[in-house]
Amino acid sequence: MFSIRSINFPGNFSEAISRVRTNVAYFRVNYAIIVFLILFLSLLWHPISLIVFIVMMATWLFLYFLRDEP
Repeated sequence: MFSIRSINFPGNFSEAISRVRTNVAYFRVNYAIIVFLILFLSLLWHPISLIVFIVMMATWLFLYFLRDEP
């Protein structure tokens, strides 16, 4: 099922960049989940940051939806 010979180093820098771009495109959702999980956990460990985040989000939503002029 898995062969160690299927893994090899890129021949040059442009091939390495191409592999990174392909990897990022393919696993984009997984990377986003990991980033949001780390952000959520860091906010839990720092309750003041969580409170500030909630206040800022509430302020933004209030100003975004309840303004009269564009």
